[in-house]
Amino acid sequence: MLEFIIRDANKVDFRGIELICDRELGVNYFNSFKALLFSKNTVLRVVVKNNIVIGFCYSFISDYKGIRNGKLKTIAIMAKYKRKGVGKALLVDACDQLYHRGARIIEIIVWNHKEDFVMKKMLEDQNFQLREIIKNYWTFDSIKNDYNCPVCGHPCRCSANIYLKIY
Repeated sequence: MLEFIIRDANKVDFRGIELICDRELGVNYFNSFKALLFSKNTVLRVVVKNNIVIGFCYSFISDYKGIRNGKLKTIAIMAKYKRKGVGKALLVDACDQLYHRGARIIEIIVWNHKEDFVMKKMLEDQNFQLREIIKNYWTFDSIKNDYNCPVCGHPCRCSANIYLKIY
């Protein structure tokens, strides 16, 4: 059994998070959200095995018309730890963290390509429902923040699936 812990991240974890971003989400992707990581509504959790960051989740809470909404912005796991329960544990933890901070709706945006069927299944197992599909979702963002998609390069042309969980 794979042993790991999930905890709040700190600045020492940034290098590990950045390495995971570069490999799994595209070079320079980390820079697109790094400045937001310690705002009061941000929740940044890491998965650690033997003092090495092997995954992370960046999320935040916003208020809209008196309702606290959680947004799971980025969940990423090192390739060699995928399909070992790490992602599922991190997803459950992130939802719990947002819920305990008052979120009653949680949204996540997932790449829409064949490699992410496992994530889509995990979301459905956690009572998320597909609400919308948006083509070329990351194109503008990848140009603005100059990151390269590991699937289609630069600019990113991946579509996105929008999922919601309502408590």
